[in-house]
Amino acid sequence: MSRLWLPKNEAERAMADALEQADDAAYFRAFLAAELYLPQVPDDTATQTEGAEQWLPLTTAVNGQIALPIFTSLAAMGSQVIVGKYEVTTFAELCDRWAQPDWLLEINPGSPIEALATVGLVAAAARREATLIDSGDATQEPDTRQEPESASDHRRALYDPGYERGTQAFETALLDTTVVVPTTRDVDFPDESLQPGFPWRVVEGLTGEPTIEVFTHEAGFRDAHPGTPYARMPFLMLMLGWPDGHGLTVNPDGPVAARWSAHLVPELQRRAVAD
Repeated sequence: MSRLWLPKNEAERAMADALEQADDAAYFRAFLAAELYLPQVPDDTATQTEGAEQWLPLTTAVNGQIALPIFTSLAAMGSQVIVGKYEVTTFAELCDRWAQPDWLLEINPGSPIEALATVGLVAAAARREATLIDSGDATQEPDTRQEPESASDHRRALYDPGYERGTQAFETALLDTTVVVPTTRDVDFPDESLQPGFPWRVVEGLTGEPTIEVFTHEAGFRDAHPGTPYARMPFLMLMLGWPDGHGLTVNPDGPVAARWSAHLVPELQRRAVAD
C-alpha cells in the first residue's frame, strides 16, 4: 500500500488488509458491507421541470464496457472525480436502481484498494458469501435456488490432478481466482494491464505462437520464474486487458495445467465478462 494513503473507515481498512493477504473473498465481503458513494451527473436527456433536475450515475467506458465508478468514502471520491451531486447507497440498492449485471464496477479507482469487476461477478460473490457469513443465523433462510460450487471444489479443479473435472469446471474456478502474471518490469497497480504498454512477459508457446503464462498460486510462479517481476490481478482484469494474438497457459509445469491458443482466448474473455 502507498505510504501516502490511509484508509478512511473500517471498510477501507478491511479491503486493504484483504488485498495484502490476496484474499478476494474478504475484499468483496468488506465492499458489500460498506456505505457506498455514487457520483452523479445531470441527465441531459430527461425533460426538466423547474426545481426538479434529474440526475444519473456517472459512467465511464473501459475497453468498450460501461463502467460505474463507486467509492467507499467521500475522501476517495473527492480525490478522483468532480461532480455536482452524489448519493450514499448500498450495493443492493445499486443493483436494484441503476447497474446492469454486465456493467463494470470501478471500485475506488485511482487508490491502492481499487478493483474492477462486473456487477454480476460481485453479486455472485455476495450470494456465495451470504451462505458462509449467515450460516449460523437461525433467522436466515439459505438460498437453495441453486447449489453453489464450494471453494474446495474450485481449489481441487485448479490443483488436484486426481479430481474429475472438465474444461467448464476448470474455467469456472479460474474465473473466480486472482492470478500471478510474470512481467518484464515492476508494476505499481494491476489495472495498468488495461492500458497500452503493459509489460507482458511473452514466451513461445507449444506451437510457436506468442504466449503469456499465468499462475494461480504464487509458489508455482516463484518456482518457475525466481526473481521475476509480476503483477497480481483478478482473472477478469487479465481478460479485459488481454493483448490480441497471444495464447494463454495457466500453471505451466504444474500438476494441473491448461492452455488456450490465441484464437480460443476470446471465448474465454466473453465468458469472463458474462459471468
